[in-house]
Amino acid sequence: MKHFSTLLLSIVFSSICLGQAALEADINPNGDSEPRWLTVYNGELYFSANHPDYGVELWKFNGSIASLVSDIYPGSESSSPEFLTVSDGLLCFSANDGTNGTELWVYDGTSLSLYDLNDAVNNGIEYSSSPSALTVFQNKLYFRAKGWLSPNVNQYGLWSFDGTSPQFVTEGYSTGTTDSRQKMGIANGKLYYSAELGGSGTLVDLASFDGTNQETAIIDYAAGGSPYYPVEFNGGLFFGYGELLSLDNGNNFSEAANINTEIIAGIESGSAPKYLTIYDGELYFAAEESSDDGRELWKYDGNSASVISDIHPNGAANVKELTVFDNKLFFWGQGDGTGDELWYYDGTNVFLAADIRPGVGGSFGAISGQSLEGKRNVEYNGRLFFSASDGQSGYELWSFGSGGGNSGNNDDCGDANSLSVNGNCISTQGDGGNATESMTDCTGNGNANDDVWYSFVAPGNEVTVEVTGSSGYDAVLEVFSGSCGSLTSLGCIDQTLDGGTEAIDMSSLVSGNTYYVRVYDYYTSATTTTFDICVHADGVGIADAEFENLSIYPNPTTGAVRIDLGQVAEDIMLIIYSPVGALVRTETLNGIQYVDQQLEGANGVYLLQLIDKNGTTASYKVLKQ
Repeated sequence: MKHFSTLLLSIVFSSICLGQAALEADINPNGDSEPRWLTVYNGELYFSANHPDYGVELWKFNGSIASLVSDIYPGSESSSPEFLTVSDGLLCFSANDGTNGTELWVYDGTSLSLYDLNDAVNNGIEYSSSPSALTVFQNKLYFRAKGWLSPNVNQYGLWSFDGTSPQFVTEGYSTGTTDSRQKMGIANGKLYYSAELGGSGTLVDLASFDGTNQETAIIDYAAGGSPYYPVEFNGGLFFGYGELLSLDNGNNFSEAANINTEIIAGIESGSAPKYLTIYDGELYFAAEESSDDGRELWKYDGNSASVISDIHPNGAANVKELTVFDNKLFFWGQGDGTGDELWYYDGTNVFLAADIRPGVGGSFGAISGQSLEGKRNVEYNGRLFFSASDGQSGYELWSFGSGGGNSGNNDDCGDANSLSVNGNCISTQGDGGNATESMTDCTGNGNANDDVWYSFVAPGNEVTVEVTGSSGYDAVLEVFSGSCGSLTSLGCIDQTLDGGTEAIDMSSLVSGNTYYVRVYDYYTSATTTTFDICVHADGVGIADAEFENLSIYPNPTTGAVRIDLGQVAEDIMLIIYSPVGALVRTETLNGIQYVDQQLEGANGVYLLQLIDKNGTTASYKVLKQ
C-alpha cells in the first residue's frame, strides 16, 4: 500500500498547453534509431543513433535535417559513441572504430581525432581504455579510463585531456559500473568520483581531486552500493547511496533524508534516490518510499525531504530523467491511464506535458535488449529534445516546446515553424486551436480565423507540400515565396473535406530559398483543431535507375560524400553536376569499390550520374547543406 509522508499538490490532466511534441527526424524509417547522448555543440544537436546502413554512429541535427557526421566503424557495424561532452570548443566522446578498441575521440566541427590511451595487445586483440563519465573541471576534460600509462593497464584511473593530449592523473577509479550514474560531481572546487582504494564489502571510497591532490572519504553505510548522481547543493555534495547522503568540504558525510525504512529480509531497503537535479533553489530527485510505490518525484529543501506528487496512485510511476526547461521541471513517468510519458512541474502543480503514444504503451523506453543508459533530455533551439516513439515510428528524435522547432506558437508568418524536407512524407502534427487570422481566406468562401504558419528551405526545384486534417478539420493549404510582409502566393488548395489530404506540387522553386506555408480550417469553427503536415522531395537521395548494391552516404552532406559501388568498378564513368546544372567533374572508375568526393560548390542538390561500360545509367541526387 502507498503511504507517502506528505502529498503537496494535485496532478492536473488538463488542456493547459505549454507546447506540443513533434517528430523532428525519423532516421531509421524501418526500425529504431534510438538517439542517445544528446549534446549541443557549435549550434547543432549531436547524438548517437542507429541506422541500418551504418550501425550506431555519430549524427547531428541542425534544426531542420538530421545527417551522419561520420561512419567511424565503416559499414553496418557500430562504433557506439557515448558520453558526448563539450570541452574547450571540442566535442569529446568514446567510440570503437573496429581496430583500436573503445577509445577517446575528439571532433572539432570539421574533423575527427583518435586518442588511443591503451594500445596494449593480447592475442592480436587490442585492449580498450573504455573512457567514461566525461566531465569538465577547471577547463579540462576528466574521465575514467584504463590505459598503458597507468601502473596497470587493467586498472581504471582518473585521466585528463587539455585539448591537445590525454594525461594520466591517478589510479584507483572504481571498476564498477560505467553508466552515467557513476558520473563525477563538482562541489567546493573539487572533483568527486567513485574509487576503490582499499575498501571492501560496504566500504566504498568517494575520492576527490582539487586539480593537484587526491583525497579520499571512506563511506561505511548499511545500504551499500556506490555513490551516484552527485550534485552540488547547499554548500556540499549530495548523492544517492541507498538513501540521500551529503558530504561537506571536510569529507564528513551524513544522511540528508531516510525515506524508505522498510525492512526486507532483515535489511533496510533504502529509497535509492536517482536523477538528482536542482530546480528553483531546491533539490529534486526520484525515490521509492516502499517496495510497492515505485519511484515518485521528491524534493529536499535543505532540511527535510517530501514527496511532490503521486502521478500513478494505482501503480508505480517510475519517475526518471529530470530536466529543467522553460523554468519548469520536466520528467518522464507513468500515470494512471498512460504509459511512460513526458510530465512537468511548475512549482505548484504537476501536468501531463504530452501523451505522445496514447494508452499504456508509453513513448519513453529503450529498444529491446538495451538499457536506458544515455537517454537524455536536452534543450536546443528553445525546445526540449529527446528520444521517443509514437507507436507509428520507432524510437526517434522528438522535441517539445512552444516555439521554433517543428511545432509551437506559429500564429503569424514571422513565427513560422521550420519543416524539414525529407525523401518521403514524414509528418509533423500541427494545431490551430489557439490561432487567429493573419490574412484573408484564399479560397474565396472560407474563413482563415485559425491560420498557422510554417517554412521550409527548398533542397532543389521540386517539392510536394501535404497536409491532412483530423476528423473534424477541413484543411486549406497555401504556399508562398518571398518574405514575411512581402509574400507571393504560389498556390492555394481545398479539394477535400474533413479529414482529407491537400497537396501542392511545386516544380519551379529556387534551391536554397525559404518558402512559407499557411494552413487553416475552411470553416469558422472547426470541430477538431489538429492536422499533419510534411514537405518532401521524392528525388532527394533516391536513384532514378539503380546499380545493384550501390549506396551514397552521408546524404544529406556538408560536402564530403562516399560512393560505395557494391563491387569493384570496371570502366564506370562518374559525372557530377552542380545545383544549377553546371558540369563539376567527370572521372573514370576502375579497380576500386569506394569513391570519396568533396562537393566544394554552393549548397543545394547535386546530380551524380554513373554510366557502366554497357551504357546503363544511374542518377542520384545528393543534398549539400
